[in-house]
Amino acid sequence: MSYIIGLDPTDRSATPLHKAGSVGMDSTGAEYIYVQAGATINSGDCVAVDSSFSAQAITKTLADTLPIVGFAQAAFTSGNWGWVARRGVGVRGNMLANTTVNVPLYTTGTAGHLSHVSTSQTMVHGVCATTTSGSNATQTLRASVSPSVIRGTVNA
Repeated sequence: MSYIIGLDPTDRSATPLHKAGSVGMDSTGAEYIYVQAGATINSGDCVAVDSSFSAQAITKTLADTLPIVGFAQAAFTSGNWGWVARRGVGVRGNMLANTTVNVPLYTTGTAGHLSHVSTSQTMVHGVCATTTSGSNATQTLRASVSPSVIRGTVNA
């Protein structure tokens, strides 16, 4: 596999600048995948990516059906192309208030946000928060492996 080195994870374009699904690395060593936004995506949103590399803010329904997970480091307008983080230390992601650090994270009822609360949600494997906030906020993450979802309902 070849990498695109030195990418800017905040670059957005109305037309593709790279092949959909291209993999790249930023100056910190974080790994990214090139996607097209299937809907508006907020900065920090956890996204689910389908096999044609269309990304949407993650929900339980999307997590249960789509294979790839990433984190938008800048906002996308629907239809725009850009990079989403797949792994790295210091990646930013949207969390619900008081998300516990260094524990598994799950989808929530708020599209694009994760939480440590597992009830009736889907686990996003391979990622944990490294900071916390008393309100819904973009927090620092560690994605030690390419994030993926654990299929099925937890604690239903």
